[in-house]
Parts: sequence; structure tokens; C-alpha cells
Amino acid sequence: RPERALAGLAPLADRLRRLVEAGADDVAVIPFDRAVAEVIADDYLAELEDAFTIEAVCVGEDFRFGRGRSGSVEFLRARGIEVFVPTTVRGEDGAKVSSSRLRESVLRNLTDNTPTAHRERESEPVR
Repeated sequence: RPERALAGLAPLADRLRRLVEAGADDVAVIPFDRAVAEVIADDYLAELEDAFTIEAVCVGEDFRFGRGRSGSVEFLRARGIEVFVPTTVRGEDGAKVSSSRLRESVLRNLTDNTPTAHRERESEPVR
């Protein structure tokens, strides 16, 4: 069942280790649930600042947080937090290369490389 093996591109422990190796002082994993989704951006940031000294964050180009997606890169910068937004990687088709897209591609390749898939392709007419 390859779909189960690809729930994450890398196990959480590996991602946490890599962040620490890259120089992160602290890494927090905050489970996302309905209660977290209801917290407004100001309150969410205040809770994080009570627990951590936040000097910088790295987020994607479409990053938003807080109820109603009210927190943004500009929101964080206005509060003195340095925000890094890496360049988005795009495929040949111009679409964003996301973890979801990578998982889909890997699953498609795994499925396409099964003996059954090869037999089906071989039996298709040549056009």
C-alpha cells in the first residue's frame, strides 16, 4: 500500500533533526485542530511569544494563520519578526511544486511501475 507509505515525504523525526542541524534553536510541533483554528492571529502569536523568543520564521508564499487566515507575512513583519519566504519551485507547466504534488507523482510512478500497469500499457494500441 504505497499510499500509506507516503503520508509525509519525510518522517517527522527526520524533519525535526534536519531543522536542528540547520541551526534552529527550538522547534515546536503544534497539533492543528478545531480549537487552534479558532484562535485569532494576535492571540496565537502572543501564545507563541510567551513560550518562545521568535526572531525569525520561514514560511511559504501563501502562508496564513489564525482564524479567517488573518495572520500573514506582513502581520509578522509589522511585529518585528524577520520572515523568510523562499522562492517557490515551479514545474515545467508553471504549477507550484508542493509536497502534495510530489506525493501524487511518486504514487503515480509506483502504480505505473507495477507488473499489471506494464501489461496494460503494453497492450494499448500505438497511435
